[in-house]
Parts: sequence; structure tokens; C-alpha cells
Amino acid sequence: MTTKSVVVFRVDGGAHLGMGHLKKTKILVRHLKSSLIRPKILIFIKEDKKGIAWLKKQGLTVIVIPKRLSKAEEPLFISKKVSFSDKVVCVLDILKVSKSYIRQLKHFSFSVITLENSSDSKFEANFTSNTLVEGISSKSIKKGSSVVDLGPKYRVFHPDYPKYLKRKRKISKKSSILVSLGGGSDLGFSGILLDAIRTFCVNIEVYFVLGPSQTSIRNRWSGLKNLKIHLLEPQESLAPYLYKVDLALVAGGGTLYECALMGVPALAFAKVKHQEKNIIEFKKKGSALYMGRMNHANAVKGARQVSRLFENRKQLSQISSLGKKGLDARGTERLIKKIEFLLKRR
Repeated sequence: MTTKSVVVFRVDGGAHLGMGHLKKTKILVRHLKSSLIRPKILIFIKEDKKGIAWLKKQGLTVIVIPKRLSKAEEPLFISKKVSFSDKVVCVLDILKVSKSYIRQLKHFSFSVITLENSSDSKFEANFTSNTLVEGISSKSIKKGSSVVDLGPKYRVFHPDYPKYLKRKRKISKKSSILVSLGGGSDLGFSGILLDAIRTFCVNIEVYFVLGPSQTSIRNRWSGLKNLKIHLLEPQESLAPYLYKVDLALVAGGGTLYECALMGVPALAFAKVKHQEKNIIEFKKKGSALYMGRMNHANAVKGARQVSRLFENRKQLSQISSLGKKGLDARGTERLIKKIEFLLKRR
């Protein structure tokens, strides 16, 4: 019986969760297809029309997990889609996963990698990379046969970023900002924030990245005075926009790392609890300012801060220079090597 190398991705994303995890998967798949091993790749996703449609549009092999299946039933469902003789590495890119879930996958002789796993089960996996829940400081923890890497070492960036990193950014005299608050249902906060920016800031050029559930805002913000708004569809890469703006207003997820890598000062808002810790770590390093949770008061606070920063270009330059420390764009390469190592080891 022929033994095949298989990489299974279990990922969530779509209208309510945003597309960040799906885009990360696409980048990893692209690299795996050009690797020496060239494994068979299967992507498992819970039912989500937008997420499934996006993955299929990329030409990826998608297997839909029925909504009726509980989390406890998923490992068995996944195992039935591969041969028992295959060498399988399962990459879990879901925020929380139970110990029993990982143990079941290992019972089927899968090697397991978890990404952004904030639960205690991270020590059950063969390897865990915690980027979004641990901030910008790096360290590794070993426990038995498990390794947990904290920090940005394995952060997956779009291939565009190395190209833009070779160019030196300059803080311009014009006032331009990028607003990218993630793909979830935060439309109310986005509107409040931009209304506040209109009140406290004059002649600001805004690049607003629409999440998959935010496409209905075009009419509301068309033709506004004192605020030139470019409404952008969900982007494969924010690098071209981060290269030309002076400041970014973001959530505490992956875009925060992209801002730091590009040297773009960030005002960060926490959408969910675990993002607070992440943003605070960036604040300690001086590469971002924490504006608090997403609510009306903090939207006004953020708009006032935008105005103050554009009046103090020196502070913008300081934050810009601090952001790049400890970051590079080689996380994808390192993660691919981990996957290849686990496939060869079995």
C-alpha cells in the first residue's frame, strides 16, 4: 500500500469570523505545493457560505464539516477522509480546542500543530505557535514532546511584505489612515469611529477595509465632506496601503503585526478579550497605542488621538521606528519547515 503525505487544515472563517485564518491557510498551502514533499492538502471548515466560497475560489480542496456534528465528533469525521497508512499532519487554526480533540487526532496517528491556541490543550499538540495571543516578545516552552513558541517568530505574512520592507517608509505631511477592524460584525463601531474622526479631524484621507459582513456601508459614507474615504474590498494583502498611510486603526489581531512589521503606528481596539493582552504587549514595546474595547467612548478617544498624533509628527516617527524590532517576514518559511519535519519523522 502506497504511503502518502497529507496535510489537513482545520480552519474557521467567513462572514462572522473574518477571513484572516483562511488567507493564512492559502499562503501555507501555496508554499507546501512548491515544497519538496508536495503533500496532498485537505481543508476542513465548518459550514459557512462565504468562507467555503472563498476557499473554493482559490482552487483549494474543501471538505465541509456539517453543522450537526459536534466538536467531539470532528476528529473521527476528519480521520475517515484519509487513509490509515498516510502520514498526516493536522494544522488546527481555531482559537480554542480541547485536549480530547487533539488526543483523538493523535489516536488516529496524526501529528498535530495548533496555531493561536489559547487553551491548556496547546501542550497536547506536537507544536503550537501562539502569535495573536502572546504579543511581540518571543520565547519557547517545552513540555514533554510538545513545543509552544510564543511571539511572532512563526507569524505568517503575505508574500508581498518582504518586497515592501526593502523600501524605506517616510512619514508624509499629508494625513492618511487605514482602518481595518477585522471581519466580524463590528459595523456599528466602525461607523461610530469614522463619525468621530469626521468631528475631530479635518482633511483626513481614509482607506477603510470592508469585512465580509460590512459591504452595506457604501451608501452611508459616500460623498462625506472633510473625509475622503476609499472603501476597499477584503484585501489579499494590506502591504500596498500600509506602505502609503501614516497611521492605522486596527483590532488586536493579525493586522497589528503587519503594522508593526511595516513601521506603521497603530491605534488598537480590542474586539475580544484575548486581544487586550496582545495589544498591551505591543504598547509595552512602544509600537502601538491601546484605545480600549470597541465602544462609543473609545471611538471618540481614538479619534481625538488621531488628531493629536497628526499634530505631533515626532511621536508618529518614534512609534514607527519601534514597531519593526523583533519582527521579520520569515514565519511562513519556519512553519513550513515544521510541517515538513513532522511529515518526514513519521
